[in-house]
Amino acid sequence: SVGLKPSDIAAKISSRKMLAALLAALGIPCDKLSSLYAILDKKAKIPVEAFTEMLSGQIADQDILQKVRRLMSVESLDSIGSIVPITPEFQSALDELKTVFALLETMGIGDYCRFDIGIVRGLAYYTGMVFEVHDITGDLRAVCGGGRYDNLLRDFGGPAVSAVGMGMGDCVLEILLREKGLLPEPIATRCLDYFIVPLDSALEQTAIQIAARLRLAGYSADFSYKTSGLAKQLKFATAANARFCVILGDEFARDGRFVIKDLSSGQQTTPTCDEFWTSIERS
Repeated sequence: SVGLKPSDIAAKISSRKMLAALLAALGIPCDKLSSLYAILDKKAKIPVEAFTEMLSGQIADQDILQKVRRLMSVESLDSIGSIVPITPEFQSALDELKTVFALLETMGIGDYCRFDIGIVRGLAYYTGMVFEVHDITGDLRAVCGGGRYDNLLRDFGGPAVSAVGMGMGDCVLEILLREKGLLPEPIATRCLDYFIVPLDSALEQTAIQIAARLRLAGYSADFSYKTSGLAKQLKFATAANARFCVILGDEFARDGRFVIKDLSSGQQTTPTCDEFWTSIERS
């Protein structure tokens, strides 16, 4: 939607599960994988000599070392089998990755995506697909990167739920859009439809409910997490470039009426809750 084309940007995709299976097939112990991932992740970021030296510090066996170097240079999934024996674990991970690429094609974005075994992600908690989005020329840092982790939530005391997460560099994206002439000048400022103003701490939960309902109806809505006086909250609303304020004050406590303040004209109306939500549903 921002105008970037496959000639501008690419999502590079690999699989930590597949890489783990390949390294295990080469005879690298499980307890060495975490430290090895951090080195393999640096392959495209440091000189070849430095990468080779770091890799040699982790892998003493020269035959395995050469196979790992060859493995990290493959450009297609089909060429991996000529370097590493195909194990059931590798085949399972390979099938998963091929399914991902097939789904991306079905979604119509396959042209933006490519396999890159050099996408490792240095953090040890990734267990499945990993990805990074880069500009085609490679002049910039990754626009975003992330992947799947099956055990992270459990390791921090939560449920054993698989998840996919990513981090994004908005500054990198801005630079890329500027270089491609795709960033409007001036950049559009944030515009908020409604800012909710509870004038009593007892109405904070009501403010949260109103904001949530407005968002579900397709409107942008926000509120301050710190209750303060009307003047201060109106300043917050103005800073957020809000169109309207929904004020929960005496009128709400006494009669169940909102005060809707138009921040551009200063005009106010006092609809009942039902009247307000009916107007929202109709608009």
